[in-house]
Amino acid sequence: MLHLCGTTSFVLYDLTYAGPITIFQEDFLPAWIQMCLNCIGLAVWYADMFLQVAMAFNRYVTIVFNNRKAFTRRRSSIFGGFSFAVASVIAVIAQCIVPCCTLHYNYKTYSYFYSLTDSNYANFLITLPINTASTITSCFLYILIFFYIHRVNKTATGITTDTSRIRRAKEAHYAVQFFMITVFSTITWLAVQCFPLFITEESKEWMCIMSLCHLVHCVVNSLIFIFYNREFKYKYFKKREQNGSGIYGVT
Repeated sequence: MLHLCGTTSFVLYDLTYAGPITIFQEDFLPAWIQMCLNCIGLAVWYADMFLQVAMAFNRYVTIVFNNRKAFTRRRSSIFGGFSFAVASVIAVIAQCIVPCCTLHYNYKTYSYFYSLTDSNYANFLITLPINTASTITSCFLYILIFFYIHRVNKTATGITTDTSRIRRAKEAHYAVQFFMITVFSTITWLAVQCFPLFITEESKEWMCIMSLCHLVHCVVNSLIFIFYNREFKYKYFKKREQNGSGIYGVT
């Protein structure tokens, strides 16, 4: 749910700020408010990256080590709050302290951009390493999970293993869900990194694809929870869950 709160804040940012200034083609907010909004947006993105790793590690511990008590609601809430606090500090450093460069939303190209005055230290020293480390770590853990499930399913036989296999299948179901979230977030930050390298000055309107990828990332995360998360459907749509109760641990 912490992850959903982050993506929801992004949608609110687009609805209340990026959307209106794009429609009216005018940035009507003072510079200091723009800076605050950009810091908040960047902080939420960093926290999102941290939570990607936490979700992957949650699935790894639950499935591979069969430990369903490591990620309790209280511990998950503490980690989520700590992630947002650390992400906020890093965002302030990236936006206000590092010599170059600050991240902005450009209503003329419908996309995000860095105000380049020198080498982009904020991107190459902070944002890019966080994005890369998050994606690599999360994907590595999911690969270990899938190999483990494949190995266990090949060796598990007999009636005594049926309950265990059903439980592992359910946990794998949630692992796939979180992996899909990681995939869409990776597509988003890769678009932000790569598109400016190929789009020329004459075709700046194509920069809007970066914003579209980001918006799709936020929307898809919600859709995954609505259509793919059995616990969520049972709680909010009163649908019966199959094969036992919901997921262990809170994200």
